[in-house]
Amino acid sequence: MTNCTLLENEIKKSGCTKKHIAKQLNITTAAFYNKRKGVRDFTVAEMVKLCDVLNISKTEREQIFLSQ
Repeated sequence: MTNCTLLENEIKKSGCTKKHIAKQLNITTAAFYNKRKGVRDFTVAEMVKLCDVLNISKTEREQIFLSQ
């Protein structure tokens, strides 16, 4: 389960727009919204790419994507 609050904080910290991030993940902004809000899960490939785009460390990645 994605920790949506931590993810939103990382997105804000990055300075990237949500539209830009969605484009980098090759998904629509609506799909990105649903994934950010926990309606849909990120694929492993999307998690890896998102961490790369946002410069998220391994520890932060675990806190965001492996929280319960």
